[in-house]
Amino acid sequence: NEASISFDVTISAEADTGIVSDDFPLTPQNMRFHNDFTAHPTNGWLYGTCASGGIHDQGMIYRVNSTGGYQTLVHFTNNGAHNPGKEPAGRMVLATDGNFYGATASGGANGFGTVFKMTPEGELTTLVSLTGTSGAAMGEAPFGGLFLGPDGHFYGATKYGGADNMGTIFRITPGGEFTSLVSFTGDGASNKGSRPTGALTLGADGNFYGTTGTGGAFD
Repeated sequence: NEASISFDVTISAEADTGIVSDDFPLTPQNMRFHNDFTAHPTNGWLYGTCASGGIHDQGMIYRVNSTGGYQTLVHFTNNGAHNPGKEPAGRMVLATDGNFYGATASGGANGFGTVFKMTPEGELTTLVSLTGTSGAAMGEAPFGGLFLGPDGHFYGATKYGGADNMGTIFRITPGGEFTSLVSFTGDGASNKGSRPTGALTLGADGNFYGTTGTGGAFD
């Protein structure tokens, strides 16, 4: 019976004094398929997400510390009224306002994923529910998570959605103002490529760089 399984997992993190490791209980109801941690600079907690698990098995957000403390902060509910979203994707970003920002690959009001804000104590606000191939927030499945740009806005890519359903690049402000920047076209005349899944990276020239899984002239 899967619900009765329980075992320990070791969490390691870099600290000022070197490597610290602690064990905490792991069961099918509190984490599976976890993403990378984001460290809070002052409260001593490491914040992580799991694409599956939680009391609704839709994914969750938790935090751990170097003394073995563990707290579940958010249980996602897919399209529920509280904590909508499913399968949180990528590492959360800690912004200058002290809040964490992240994305879910599916769920939300339209089933195409969400972008959210969360306080360090776990209060979650959904900033946008993605709208697929049309609508005000085109895109679906932002697997790469978010990147905090030098302008204070967040940038991300979606694997699907956009005008040709081949993926998008978007920008969103901390207040939830969403802009679709690119709709990929496969081997079209512009915006070649499709199915981006990784995170964007900011180059020294001030431009963003990324990859697509398919598309382009030789697909």
